[in-house]
Amino acid sequence: MSSPFVFLLRCPYCDLTTIRWIYFLMHPASCTGIRAYFRNRRQESEKVLPLVYRCHIYWCSKCQVVSTEQKLIAEHVTYSHNPKVGYFALSVTIYFPICCFKNNNFLHSY
Repeated sequence: MSSPFVFLLRCPYCDLTTIRWIYFLMHPASCTGIRAYFRNRRQESEKVLPLVYRCHIYWCSKCQVVSTEQKLIAEHVTYSHNPKVGYFALSVTIYFPICCFKNNNFLHSY
């Protein structure tokens, strides 16, 4: 399966923006923003929280172009296709098991 055409992909936890699909999919494992976010949440709740990466990805239902930016996809559909074509949102959730972070000292910094 080939990578979709990407307008823009933005990480909701840090300042990463990219047009590379595979890079975006690999990013959560090294995202420093999500680590800080969950470190703060853990301190607030005093519970062990699972490390979860969540974002929304919007897809054009006609040509499969993707973006994390809903307005870009809405504009694309309006000006490139019949507005009745539409688009859909996909909520992406990635759960990281604790074992993924034992080797790179993530637990010590979390």
